[in-house]
Amino acid sequence: SSSYIQGKYSEPIYGTPEIPSYNFEAFTWIKKENGEVKDPYSLLPKIFEDASEHDLETLLFEDDELADGGAALTAYAKLQFTEISDIEREALKKALLKYCELDTLAMVLIFEAFREWLSVRSKK
Repeated sequence: SSSYIQGKYSEPIYGTPEIPSYNFEAFTWIKKENGEVKDPYSLLPKIFEDASEHDLETLLFEDDELADGGAALTAYAKLQFTEISDIEREALKKALLKYCELDTLAMVLIFEAFREWLSVRSKK
């Protein structure tokens, strides 16, 4: 893994004027647990974190996490083809926007890491 990426994104800079975001505020993407970098998708917030107990009992979407492509596809299909409550629809939409933004950020991280490695290599 890139020490440059780890250093840059282990600070709460994502969702600030330095790195703007529509879906996150001052977020830290690189967090370590037992000396290992945590999967950034595990850092995404729960889908229904703002829902009341009553609302949670009426939900059709059974998962509370959107942390992989299969879950994202399922959530999107529910939005398109299932009669769901406005609360559930808004929560799924918000979760999908965050998931998709992280997918895009992952591509940026790959580019930044390659650029850094090439920069270091060309200086040798």
